[in-house]
Amino acid sequence: MIKLRLNNLLFSDVAMMATVGLMLPILPIYLIEKIPDANIQNITFAYSLYFISAVIFYWIYSAFLQHKKPWLRKQLGLIAGSLIIAAAPLGYITSQSMESIFLVQLIFGMGMGFFKASWRVVIKDIIKPDNKTFQKIHQLVVVLALAIAATIGGYIAYIFGYTILIQTMIYIALIGTILNLLSFHINPKK
Repeated sequence: MIKLRLNNLLFSDVAMMATVGLMLPILPIYLIEKIPDANIQNITFAYSLYFISAVIFYWIYSAFLQHKKPWLRKQLGLIAGSLIIAAAPLGYITSQSMESIFLVQLIFGMGMGFFKASWRVVIKDIIKPDNKTFQKIHQLVVVLALAIAATIGGYIAYIFGYTILIQTMIYIALIGTILNLLSFHINPKK
């Protein structure tokens, strides 16, 4: 049971990072092509806003997890974060200005912050902190997922268009959400 939860959590993280990896490397190109008021300054701000919001919300939610019944908050943070990550790409389709892209990036980062804070704490509850093998496998797989997703994202956008790319992002994030639901564990002692 623990091995299944670990695998589900590992692949849910891979799915979430692949979702980001599909769009983030080509986001500047997308914005120049689709948003009329996009310029270098706005694009770099939008690009960095994702990372800044992810770090801020990671920090905030990590502190929140320290209160009563943290095991439930961890599990719900995984689900909520992955659902936000799945919904955020819809904003790329509906955005008509850079201000709305800023909001999308902020929400995307918020979802990733919630997800990562919860994910790290849930993993620490399952494995021993000195388990270097899992940590190395996790780092390797996540970096590979980002690299492969960047290549695939560029290919999908070039061949099929941005709408299919965004739909692919949503589907991958929903797969990650399903994996999180499968790893949901009510009783922290089992």
